[in-house]
Amino acid sequence: MAEIDHWEMWRERCALALCTDVAQHDLRGFAFDRFRRHLRKLHPSLSPPPAETAWHAFESHLALGHTRPAKAWKEWLFARGGTQPTLDCIQGGATLVMRDVVREHLRREYSPGWLLSLDRPIGSHADSEGATLSLDDLLPDPHDAAAPVEQRELQELADSLYPRIGTDLPWREQIAITVHHAGKALSHEAVTQAAQCGKSSLCNALQHGLQRLAQRLKNTVPQESTTTHIELAGLLIEKIRENTMLFLETEYPDLFRYIKEEVDDAR
Repeated sequence: MAEIDHWEMWRERCALALCTDVAQHDLRGFAFDRFRRHLRKLHPSLSPPPAETAWHAFESHLALGHTRPAKAWKEWLFARGGTQPTLDCIQGGATLVMRDVVREHLRREYSPGWLLSLDRPIGSHADSEGATLSLDDLLPDPHDAAAPVEQRELQELADSLYPRIGTDLPWREQIAITVHHAGKALSHEAVTQAAQCGKSSLCNALQHGLQRLAQRLKNTVPQESTTTHIELAGLLIEKIRENTMLFLETEYPDLFRYIKEEVDDAR
């Protein structure tokens, strides 16, 4: 059974890769055990994947699930027991999530007999080189030739909007957005010292900063769709991060190194 401190660490740091080795081993072991239990009930003849793969499937389901946002999924895990969630409440919710993970794994990896592969040849006539057509050959090309142009236009729009709606965010909000964007913990000493406040205030600053950015986008370019607003917000957040990092490098080197080392490790 995993330790509640390790669940809380994962909650705070957002990704297991940012947790300690002990926490990683603990939570991966939990994921493997629950994956194995559900798989044994649904398909006893199959062997479970490695612990790392089981956890990755669990974490990916939380991040990419279509039924609710990733933030809501994770908060749901820790809200089931009220203000002071117990280990049983957290792991009970995670076990329910893992059940869906295993079902999705079986649906994706083990197709029913009636499902045909797109690579399966169709017809009995081969071409001059002896090859036959497949269903995939008959599908239209999924490549969108206009995508690079649209992305370039979005970037140009974001560049033009940034001086108006992205440069005057309060300092705490800029720090919170930059640190969160890097996947680092807001509670780190270098972060709280630079922002001159505690973790709770930084969490509030992050929420307020993102809400402020979203509202400014809606007010400035109301004719754009919600999808475009979301894409523009991502580009503006990246510009905020870039400019904040330039300032941190000279004025707050400890915070700069704390954020930068994660980027270097990822590379």
